[in-house]
Amino acid sequence: MGDSLRHAEITRKGDGRLEASVDGRRYELSLTEPQPAVYSILDDGISHEAIVDLRKGVCRVRLDGCVIDVVPEDPGRSGRLADRRGEPGIRAVMPGRVLRVMVEKDQKVEARQGLLVIEAMKMENEITAPREGTIRQINVKPGQIVETGDIMVLIE
Repeated sequence: MGDSLRHAEITRKGDGRLEASVDGRRYELSLTEPQPAVYSILDDGISHEAIVDLRKGVCRVRLDGCVIDVVPEDPGRSGRLADRRGEPGIRAVMPGRVLRVMVEKDQKVEARQGLLVIEAMKMENEITAPREGTIRQINVKPGQIVETGDIMVLIE
């Protein structure tokens, strides 16, 4: 596909919904952030995972096997990602039930390694590590119900 420049605009509509326009083509999307800097995007029934890496003012997005460098027109608005990147807690983004815990306390994990599986809205969602680190605490067990915002795993 090669390098190309695209113009994208994103408007939040509330309740995790947003409207995106890429070179004039419009998309109605549903967005959740299961962990810091990792986004689950639902587009017309198809799920995509976007991992955002913000370093030294450069925003790089990994989406469906592609790497996209993003240059915001209003750079001050992207700072929220940098502030949350170091957050050690992996939080539930919606109510659900823990199906599997795939890690143990003090285990070293790699970025994107599976940590647990949550069933929410009749779908199984694997929660992955946002970065490499060490599991310091596991606050859930299989069968447990989690609510939005509950810290499920602490990773340092």
